[in-house]
Order: sequence, then structure tokens, then C-alpha cells
Amino acid sequence: MNSNKIATASAFTAVITPENKVVCWGNEWTIGCDVPVDLENVVQICCGNGHVLALTSNGQAVCWGHNECEQCNVPEILKTSVVTKICCGSRCNAVLTSEGRLVCWGDNHKGQCDVPAELEIMVVVDVCIGDYHTIALTAEGRVICWGNNDDHQCEVPEHLENVVYISCGFYHNAVLTAEGRVICWGYDSDNLCNPPDDLVNIVTVCCGDYFVATLNAAGLLVYWGEEDYVVSELKNIVSISCGDAFIAAFIADGSVMCLRLRIHDLRYKKSISKMQIPKKLGNVISISFKQNIMEGYGRHAAAIMLDGSVVCWTEGKNKCRQRNVPKELVGWTPEVILM
Repeated sequence: MNSNKIATASAFTAVITPENKVVCWGNEWTIGCDVPVDLENVVQICCGNGHVLALTSNGQAVCWGHNECEQCNVPEILKTSVVTKICCGSRCNAVLTSEGRLVCWGDNHKGQCDVPAELEIMVVVDVCIGDYHTIALTAEGRVICWGNNDDHQCEVPEHLENVVYISCGFYHNAVLTAEGRVICWGYDSDNLCNPPDDLVNIVTVCCGDYFVATLNAAGLLVYWGEEDYVVSELKNIVSISCGDAFIAAFIADGSVMCLRLRIHDLRYKKSISKMQIPKKLGNVISISFKQNIMEGYGRHAAAIMLDGSVVCWTEGKNKCRQRNVPKELVGWTPEVILM
């Protein structure tokens, strides 16, 4: 359900308009909002902490924003390739080409952009970037990880095969096999990497920074982390999307419910503050959550609606103006509650 039409960075938001242009707003001091004037025909978009990566309809990757790790210097090899998927880390990027080749660039101080040689002869179908590690899925259902391994997040479990979906948090990974099994590894505080034994018929798995969520064929949402194992009371869920400490549940009637998890940053023991969440979102096609790394600026989130309008909400005082949707995108202002 999440269609890569909207993305949130640390202090700004980027959205693809119905005309396939990109509009950014938020922190007026960031160059992440300096969209190239000739950029058009954009079909996917993602954000790092201070940069934006876009994919055009002809398969070209375009990047702008903060460039301290050369994350905006698109490799020359991609200028003659057709890119099909894009992914952003905090200060790095990973893309897939039509030939199934994986290309990574940007911040590499933990080796997260050093694509293993064995992948050069494989077809890669998906990629995900954690805090400082990268995980890739091949067409044969194999999973390969590299980068920071302080919490064993790059030690793929033995005999893992037939994987159909991958996801990663800050220091952990979760994958789904063709048999509907969920396998997790990496940072394992509070049973983070121990899925419930009674999970069956799982169709989707996704990770937040410090939690894992699953959805089964009957529309049942189960998630765990510091909150232990929680079975959601929501019914008829058709898909889920995970943010740093939030889950967006897309309901069969077209509405969306956003769940705020009562978790902490397990590594640094920072409390997660309350955040206002729209009471009811209808006809959402894409949603994005982001934690702001600048002290005191909180979190913000944004959703794009079926009619092309955009809704934004924040934790705190809107210091970066990331809640101020540009006039051409203004839709409606929902009632907000704490969930």
C-alpha cells in the first residue's frame, strides 16, 4: 500500500505531485528542499537524514541535499543503467537496476556500501538499509548482509532460504519465507528477535527502529519489541507500514489507523515522547514517519491521499515548519488524538 510517493527526512518532507513533480517543505535551512528545477516524471522518492533520492520514469536516479558523504554523487555507472528501485540510509543510498544489479554509495564508514562480490553474479530483487548495515534479497530467495555487525545483524542464520521479503530496523532484521515463517536476527533486547511461536499464515513483515510487526492472511496485526507481544484489536487490515516507533494499518474500508508504540530507544535509553496522530485518515495511498535527529525537534509524519492532497502532523512545536503543507498541496486538517 505504501507507494513511495511521499517521504520524510529529519526536518522536511518530500512528495510526488499528481503531475510527477517533487515538492519539498520544512526546515528552511536545509538544502534537501532545493529540488532540481528541471526534475520531472518522478515515480519514486525516498529521504535520508538530509538528502533526497528520486527515480524518474525513464529509470534515472537523481539526488540532492546534504552531500557530506558524497551521497548525492550518483555513480557514473547508473547514468547508463535503468534503475527500478531506490532506497535511502541516513547518509547513503542503494538502488537496483533492471538487470538485478545492486549499486550503493555514500557514507561507508561501517562498510555498508561495500557490496559483496558474490552479489555481482546474482540477481538482486530487494534491498534495505538499517542504521549502518545493508541487507539484500536475491532472486533465488537468499539473504546477504554486510556493514556494521556489532549486534550480529550481518550474521544471516544458517540454512535460511526461500525468503520472499526483507525488512530491517536500526540493528536487527526480519524476513518472511515462502512458507510464511518470520525469521529475525541482530540486536535482541526484550525478545526483539524472537517471534511468537504461534504466528501462522504471515503475508507481511516490517521493522521499526526497535520493533517488528507482522500481518497474517486474515488481517491480524501482531507486533513486539519492548512492549512484549501485542495482538492488535484492529480488524480487516490489508497492509501495514512501519515508521521508527509507529505502525500505519491500512483497513479494507479505505481508512488508516496509526498506532504509536510505547517503546524506548533501547540502545540509548531515550524516552519516546507523545505525538499527535490523526484520528482517522481515509483513502491514504502512502504514508511516512520520521524521527528528527536535531535535539528538541521531535517527530513528524505525512500522508498522501487518493485525491492527491497531503496531510502532515508533528510531535512538538513544528519548529522546522514540516507541518506547513504548501498551498498547492493543502487538502484537509484531520482531528488529532493520542493513541
